Amino acid sequence: MPFLIFEELMTVYTEQIEKPSTEQLWAKIGGDKRGYLTLEELTKLFDKSMPRCFDRDLAFEMFREIDSDKDGRLSYKDFYECMKFQL
Repeated sequence: MPFLIFEELMTVYTEQIEKPSTEQLWAKIGGDKRGYLTLEELTKLFDKSMPRCFDRDLAFEMFREIDSDKDGRLSYKDFYECMKFQL
């Protein structure tokens, strides 16, 4: 369930910019700086871009579900797997 909500939220976010590639979106949200996103960075992103529909507990669940190796970081691979059917 959290994964589906994440997909929906990212679809809304990607509609705000011109059909980006996965790499462009990854760079736009800051994942390219260190090669990963933390839960804190992801919650700031949601808080900034979708403040009215943001739920921290839901963000935590989504993050845990998407983080494939459970290292506390979303890699580009994690992000790509999540987004590959959205773009």
